[in-house]
This record gives sequence, structure tokens and C-alpha cells, in this order.
Amino acid sequence: MFGDRTFVVTRVSIPDHTSQSVWYAEASVVLDGGGRESATFAGARTPAILEWRPVNGGPSVAGSAIMIGPGADSEWWVYATYVEDAVVRVNIRRSNDAA
Repeated sequence: MFGDRTFVVTRVSIPDHTSQSVWYAEASVVLDGGGRESATFAGARTPAILEWRPVNGGPSVAGSAIMIGPGADSEWWVYATYVEDAVVRVNIRRSNDAA
């Protein structure tokens, strides 16, 4: 919880890299057996990525994507909306399409 809001928060380690890259976070509801729910029934809430926050402080980056320049390892908190009575999975992937 932060203030009066509840979030799903996960810590992400970005490894040392030599080029600028875009990292994406995606949140989904996990079903029994480990599957992922891609469609929900009418009125159901789905989790969404809100922002990335550096573990060591500093400004946050809104949205599900973050561009990180070349450099040493970095640590981030990824915040997603909370969905009551659900298990939420946060996946991280890297795109090498950044210039």
C-alpha cells in the first residue's frame, strides 16, 4: 500500500548492457494451472503497469515501457494496479529496436 492505494510491486534487475534499449513490463492475471487470462468477463478489472521507480531513488517513469541507456546494472520497482482476489504476474522483456 502507498497512501490509501494498493499496488502490485515487483523488483526488476536490468543487467549491464552496452547499448540503449527499451524494456517493457506487462501485467496479467494468472489462472489455475499457470495460464494467463487474456480476455476477461464484462466488468472485470485487469492489471495495468503504472510506472517504473528506481530502487535507489530518483524520478519515476510513467507507463509500461522504459528506455535505459548503456551502463551498469540497475534496479527498478515496477508498479501495477492491484486486482482483488487474483494472482497477478508481471513479465519483463527487452526490445533491441531502440536506436
